Amino acid sequence: MFYMNALLCAASSLRDCFRHGQDKGANAWKKHWKANNLTPSERALYRFLGKDRDAEVHRAGSRRKLKTKEQWLRPGSYSLTPGTREDVIAPPDLKEAVKISPQAYVIDIDGTERVAIEACAKYAALLERLVAEYKATHPGA
Repeated sequence: MFYMNALLCAASSLRDCFRHGQDKGANAWKKHWKANNLTPSERALYRFLGKDRDAEVHRAGSRRKLKTKEQWLRPGSYSLTPGTREDVIAPPDLKEAVKISPQAYVIDIDGTERVAIEACAKYAALLERLVAEYKATHPGA
């Protein structure tokens, strides 16, 4: 999960700009933004991935887990990864032709298990929103 590590480190650098940047009021603005502009789910995601970055870099590692989910595929054509196509060929009456066991990293945020890549995408979007809203309220920043 090199990419997750890279995202968490880059996000930490962005978050540090609000704590240690030239605008001394930026950290107070960010605290207000988190308290008033985020849903409880977004706030939990923001808090969790900030702490997970610290765990990844300074302690025993991220709290993500690798999970396997078995599923059966019927005869047909599938796109299991973007830009690819796989065909399962078998007699048409066969309901379960091929068993696959895809793996995905998951993270548990406040008791809800989420696919790590999806949570990271939402986190990146949240950070983009943070910067955009800060710029909108601080022209010239």
